[in-house]
Amino acid sequence: MEHAFYNHGENKEIRMDDKRRNLRAQSLLVPAYGFDSAGEARVYLQTASGHQLNYSCPAVVYGEKNRRHYVTIPGYWFETSTDILRATQVRGAEEEVNKFQIDLRKQDGLGLVDPICLLASGHLRFNCQMDTSGLPGWVMRLTNGQRSCYACWQQADGSPFSKLATITPKGGPIILHAARSGRGGVYARTAILDQRGHLAGYLVIRVRLEFQLLKDNLGDLLELKIGRTVTREGLDESPSANGLALEGQWKYLMSQAQQGFMKGNGEYLPREVDVERRLIIDQITKFRKDAEMAQGSRFRDLVDTLPWQDVLRMVSEPWQLEVVRRVHLQSAAPCRTLLDMLLEHDCQDERREELRKMALALVDLQDCF
Repeated sequence: MEHAFYNHGENKEIRMDDKRRNLRAQSLLVPAYGFDSAGEARVYLQTASGHQLNYSCPAVVYGEKNRRHYVTIPGYWFETSTDILRATQVRGAEEEVNKFQIDLRKQDGLGLVDPICLLASGHLRFNCQMDTSGLPGWVMRLTNGQRSCYACWQQADGSPFSKLATITPKGGPIILHAARSGRGGVYARTAILDQRGHLAGYLVIRVRLEFQLLKDNLGDLLELKIGRTVTREGLDESPSANGLALEGQWKYLMSQAQQGFMKGNGEYLPREVDVERRLIIDQITKFRKDAEMAQGSRFRDLVDTLPWQDVLRMVSEPWQLEVVRRVHLQSAAPCRTLLDMLLEHDCQDERREELRKMALALVDLQDCF
């Protein structure tokens, strides 16, 4: 849910910023209290502690059919965020299973109000973290980051949940459900890059979730069971449904998650990341081709024969700026860095800014030329 809900009555999107993270994960499941009126929800928001600890504002969801107002219980979103899809290594068909309980009894006591879980289904985002050891810096940077996944839910007997509400954060609509027990399936297929930044295969992550809210003499507990598999598929392999040995309703649920990812706007690699990847590969290729050309016809030969001020006026691509740096930096005293050269360059500010952007693009590429 990216902690983005619509506040009933204002039609205003509310984003919940977790200051501990550079990227925001999205929630698969969030414990919440339901109230019959907006007034009751506001009273809880005013008295509950913790809502302002990590977030910019509290989250409220309005049920479109049952007309109840749901307020997320503070402090318990991370355990069931899409970050559980993080993959540091391929495990094959072996399923990693974790069980734990979330104690809701420590919250601001609302003895007459039973908690419920808000469930997000549809295309979500997660913070991908693969093993990038041995890769060049720019490939490491492009390998990890926000990626797409798809989540769906059903009741324990396999029947679907009714829709509680629809929210539309950046990335597309997300359907919310409300339940005290159920099961969920999440599927993600993200690109793997090799040393040169070329596509080398796909990392496939499948997650199964079972949850139920339990009550005892002291209050409520959220019981969770999470199973995860991480497999690798080749570029020529069709998306496989054989990542988990499942039967019955589980098999159907995970199949629905995979189909939802494939049919919708699920991305193997975000468009902006792929555009940058292709541009970097193009610059590295041009630099190396110039170095392989016959002497006298290379851009490097032109750089050798002209003063650095004149050469900078001819630069039109980052790889050419790298050639200038290698040839002229030491002779361009008192400049000690490429950015120093640009500051000393005799040009208009608009041109200087253009060159500065090229220089910044070279920061983690110099080892690749």
